[in-house]
Amino acid sequence: RARDNARSLARRIVDDVREYRRLSPEAVTDAVEPIVESVIRSADAFFWLEALSKRDSYNYSHAINCCALSASFGRHLGLPKELIVELATGGMLMDIGKAALPQGTIDHGNSLDATQLKAMRSHVGLGITLIEQAGIGGPELLSMVSTHHERHDGSGYPNGLSGSQIPLYGRMLGIIDTYDAMSSPRHHQPAKSRHDVLQTLYRERDRLFQGQLVEQFTQCLGVYPTGSLVELSTGEVAIIMAQNPARRLFPRVTVLTKSDKSIDPAFRQLDLLLESMTPDPANQIRIARALPPGAYGLDAAELYL
Repeated sequence: RARDNARSLARRIVDDVREYRRLSPEAVTDAVEPIVESVIRSADAFFWLEALSKRDSYNYSHAINCCALSASFGRHLGLPKELIVELATGGMLMDIGKAALPQGTIDHGNSLDATQLKAMRSHVGLGITLIEQAGIGGPELLSMVSTHHERHDGSGYPNGLSGSQIPLYGRMLGIIDTYDAMSSPRHHQPAKSRHDVLQTLYRERDRLFQGQLVEQFTQCLGVYPTGSLVELSTGEVAIIMAQNPARRLFPRVTVLTKSDKSIDPAFRQLDLLLESMTPDPANQIRIARALPPGAYGLDAAELYL
């Protein structure tokens, strides 16, 4: 219910901006708070369900995913609930300014020229204006939204802030925004595996992103995040369904295919932590490699439906 409610309201929020209607604080609250409650109860359950769901347009899905990721990251860091809600609201709204840009400004497969790049970067200021006009949140929300494209080494925008000049929540949203963008299919690039995106973020630690936050974000999601496709040592393909907090390399999975990659209708579930305890190493089942979304023609949403 939280997921479906958020999808409906995310569409309303984006469409309101596109139709020049003022953002509704009530719609934002009604979208964010159930997601936060759901993620606090079980982040694995929310991300598992999201992996099995049909994707909406990138703008809608990105808003929902970043809201949930923000709530999960805040929960992992032990933030009080009221701050988790504020952080999740920032995740929901940080790119709302893009909905105010002319259609086609950024949704195409070509590289942006200087004029298009300037227009795209203006979404930060547009978003701040929309949030202020609606009277949503306070200075903390405006601060995180205005700085989510700043980078640790000063190479970001709009103000070229660096290091501790970037507020903590802005640094967190920068990581979240990049993670979801790279792991989602977009007009100009296919989705990368969540595992590979985490590796990319790790390589950029203390250059684009604060190293300690990247490490905490990886701990939050797990080496193989929930909803990821992986190939097992048996040749079977599985999807990550839940983390083992004590042993992040050994999550619980649902097996989707046989070793020849044909669908296995049994869809059996394995706890790879228990499998790792099998006395004979030759019989232990482990993750061999991460797979990108859609590998071997697999669509978890189609299997779920």
